[in-house]
Amino acid sequence: MWYHLTETPTRRVRARLAEMSPIQRDYNNRRFVIRLGQTLEIATFRALADTSYDFHGRFTDLDDHDDSTPYSKEEPPTT
Repeated sequence: MWYHLTETPTRRVRARLAEMSPIQRDYNNRRFVIRLGQTLEIATFRALADTSYDFHGRFTDLDDHDDSTPYSKEEPPTT
């Protein structure tokens, strides 16, 4: 979803929608949604790692490979 001002020229809106089309198409792709979720979890993990807070759930292989494959995460205990 994308919003624009009502006074934005139609040609500019159409150009932007065309630019965003591949992203919107992939948004319904399960692989994309999983990758996006992991990206947000990694950002949260890195932010927490820079604090003195104690937390559960760490990524164990962030420096072992590139972003072409998902990373491994230690899930927090369930009990």
